[in-house]
Amino acid sequence: MNPNKSYRDLELKTSLRNFFLNRIEEPIVLDLYCGNGEMFKRCYLKTKYQGIDRKTIHDEIICTKANNQKWVQKNEISYFNFIDLDSYANPYPLLFQILSKTFQEKIEVVLTDGVLISSKLTQKQGPTLAFINNIPRDFKIPLFNRFYKENILTLLLFIKKEYGYNCTYLSMDHNPKQTTYYIGMELKKQEGGQT
Repeated sequence: MNPNKSYRDLELKTSLRNFFLNRIEEPIVLDLYCGNGEMFKRCYLKTKYQGIDRKTIHDEIICTKANNQKWVQKNEISYFNFIDLDSYANPYPLLFQILSKTFQEKIEVVLTDGVLISSKLTQKQGPTLAFINNIPRDFKIPLFNRFYKENILTLLLFIKKEYGYNCTYLSMDHNPKQTTYYIGMELKKQEGGQT
């Protein structure tokens, strides 16, 4: 592995998390896919924190070894105001599950979106973005990755419509090969929006 590549990715992830942490007075972090605790050590040491991962956890006191989807489904999550979804795959189904359960007026979300790597290989946009864009799942779109930012904007419109959250701040960056996006968003409940 190229050490410069992994260092840049780590720096992007760290700066994104620290930026969005600073937008909350008292962050209460739900770190899904917490792994070996690299982001905890770099960003979350001074926060109220709960880490979840089905494979590796870094601290048995503040972390739980569990399937993220099942844990979110079974547990009270409405008090978390900072969500970290570092899946390196498709984080959106889990994000939707969280948004359907939370009652926070404002929530900061950081995520690692790895959908691009599979879409570059298959020229398909994946099940979540296909659903949101109302396009057949197996429909091939040449050079789909060139329109990925626009797809994220469409995803934010879906979040507004389905869950009643407006995105009031968005930050997106990608790794050098544009196979992974690092996204941060501030979501605020709409006036008279869904409860």
